[in-house]
Amino acid sequence: MVVIGTARKGRGSTPQTTRALLFAREAKVIGQDKLWHFSICAALTIFGAVLVSLPWGTTVAAAWGIGKEAYDLYLGKVKNVPGKYWSWADLVADAVGIAAGIVVVHMQQTPAIVVCCMWAILMMSVLGGGRQ
Repeated sequence: MVVIGTARKGRGSTPQTTRALLFAREAKVIGQDKLWHFSICAALTIFGAVLVSLPWGTTVAAAWGIGKEAYDLYLGKVKNVPGKYWSWADLVADAVGIAAGIVVVHMQQTPAIVVCCMWAILMMSVLGGGRQ
């Protein structure tokens, strides 16, 4: 059982509740948003490689990731939208998704396998839950 919000230094806190709170915060780092970033970049890389070439697909995926973070930064700083900011963790998820897409493209035997893998990545995102 993870106790969230009760671990504070001082009165009433125990090392167990403090560790539980820290664990809960760490677990939130890899959430649905990171899964979306991973999936979209993997799908863009695979789809771009199938349609044009692998370098084109990776460039499009990287541009989407950087553009998304720049837009989040704009929303947070200029428009003062709460919860919108530049996230290095999102860019790491993008990079891992691009790498996964490259691996899938290099492992493919036929284009049908690539399309099936792309579909599976997209379904994993959709079935993983709604976007936060």
